[in-house]
Amino acid sequence: MPRERLLGRMDLDTREWFDGVLTDAARKVVRESPEVSCWIVCDGDVDPEWIESLNSVLDDNHLLTLPNGERISFGPNVNFLFETHDLKFASPATVSRMGMIFLSDEDLDVRRLVQRWLSTLPAERQTSMASWMDDLFYRALEHVLHCEKIVDTTLVGTVMNGLSQVRDATSKEEFVCGIIRGLGGNLSLQQRTVLAREIFSWAKEKPADSSSPLDCYAQGGSFIAFNRVDSGDIRGVDVSDLGDKAVVPTVSVQRTEAMMASWINNMEPFILVGPEGCGKSMTIKHAFRQRRNIGIAMLHCNAQTTADDVIRKIAQSC
Repeated sequence: MPRERLLGRMDLDTREWFDGVLTDAARKVVRESPEVSCWIVCDGDVDPEWIESLNSVLDDNHLLTLPNGERISFGPNVNFLFETHDLKFASPATVSRMGMIFLSDEDLDVRRLVQRWLSTLPAERQTSMASWMDDLFYRALEHVLHCEKIVDTTLVGTVMNGLSQVRDATSKEEFVCGIIRGLGGNLSLQQRTVLAREIFSWAKEKPADSSSPLDCYAQGGSFIAFNRVDSGDIRGVDVSDLGDKAVVPTVSVQRTEAMMASWINNMEPFILVGPEGCGKSMTIKHAFRQRRNIGIAMLHCNAQTTADDVIRKIAQSC
């Protein structure tokens, strides 16, 4: 966000002051009692354009001076945490005022991440889920980390992608299909097929169709193949009469919808990636059209799209 949005601005005509996001957070924390520990977390580039304005805050006097002359004094219970990917734009004045912690990929313990996720599940499901994690999840994750990803992502991103698909699994079969979709979602179709065969082999299970291990879903304790559409079912249909409802439920469409279903049901964010004209919008509309009480707001983004555009679109739609 621009500096004015972060720190605040003054209307030159009326001399009226408008708080920024950081200034608003500062007012909230200074109202807290001294016994309450408060943290203001700034996630983004450490740019001298705005962080130099906080030098007096990071000094011993803990004082934030606003452009309108107002001063906000922080107590010892208030801490600032800056989270950034590098410090190449930070000045020595900024670096010298703070303690530094470097987190590398080697510092991340995947098992602790999974353990924390398991603690969010109902108690009666944690034991069985932990067993499946030990038997299959970590082996599948190790396999995926050596594959080429379609979209660059982090280790945590890959892990959470896999976990998001198995949250509702109540049987080993559903868990197997879930980690294939979750961990394999960012792989090519060929690599995803290899992953699926490996997981079925480790789980000592057989897919509905051994030649197409991706083309099935789990229901309880059994694997069921997706329905294959016969060309005779759609022959003679005038597609122009169907408009945007002309979605033929091919195995590929069913496979994509099965992957999206878990995210849609749990209201989790996801990204559908593909070349222009491959049917992304059509698939998303078709998936949401089959559910009640869900509205779609379409926002076409480009390099000039800002947070204000997103907020305006949400306000129009809700």
